[in-house]
Amino acid sequence: MPAFALDSAIPLPAQPLGDYSWLQRSLFLAQMARAAYDPPADFRNRLSPLTDRVEFWDRGGAQAYWVETPSDCVVAFRGTEPDDWNDWKADLDAEQVPCRRLVGRVHHGFWTEANDLWTDVASRLATLDRPLWLTGHSLGGAIALVTAGYCRAERAAGWLRGIYTFGAPRAGDEAFASAIDVPHYRWVHNNDVVPQLPPAWLGYVHHGRQAYVDRRGRLRQWAGWERWLDRLRGWASGLLRWRIDGIGDHSMERYAASIDAVVAKYAPLGVVPVRLAAPRRRPLRRAPLRRAA
Repeated sequence: MPAFALDSAIPLPAQPLGDYSWLQRSLFLAQMARAAYDPPADFRNRLSPLTDRVEFWDRGGAQAYWVETPSDCVVAFRGTEPDDWNDWKADLDAEQVPCRRLVGRVHHGFWTEANDLWTDVASRLATLDRPLWLTGHSLGGAIALVTAGYCRAERAAGWLRGIYTFGAPRAGDEAFASAIDVPHYRWVHNNDVVPQLPPAWLGYVHHGRQAYVDRRGRLRQWAGWERWLDRLRGWASGLLRWRIDGIGDHSMERYAASIDAVVAKYAPLGVVPVRLAAPRRRPLRRAPLRRAA
């Protein structure tokens, strides 16, 4: 049996997601976050070879898909849509407010969007009997993180296995981030401007392990001057092509394509899937291994 069925726009897992490496899971969940922008009929059609248990939630302009497979449950939160004023209002409402059910303070707009969807999420969690994964791009990633905090305070704490976000902004302060003890893989593409917001000087911090993709679409474990230089080169390259790099790098299409290339190089789906170890708490200093770990 192949690791993934590749006859769909979404690479469909043939085994429980927990059996794959974090890179391979990133491929599936990146495509889920990308498909979350689709209308319900198109989304269901993409998932039809795997499951027909799909629900679409739209509450006050906040949207998400609930997907049940034979082995897992996934919630894919939709990000900011250019023509949706409710999404822009949520993004801009950067006041920090106390986070109910957890400690710390969170972005008011993201908290409101997560609250709008929480009744739907909670109703499904009441009967949850398999691993739960949360994913989202941009605003959807921030909603996923706040929702993860809520799940940790509810009966679903034991089922929540991971958060995978793409181009997600900071969602809360350090106390809030520290309270979410869930593996979180946070993909950032070169000069994507959204992960740089809201600014740290307002008291916001990121949560989780960063997976940085450089200007050429390669997975890097850079910090400090190496990343700064790569971003500078990315801006210069974009300007030469009359492109604003910080906006172009935020495209979910670009994230999906880059992750597809990374998986093909470092964790090809032909290898035997391996289980994921706990994420490291400090920045990695070595290049990614040839085989996923």
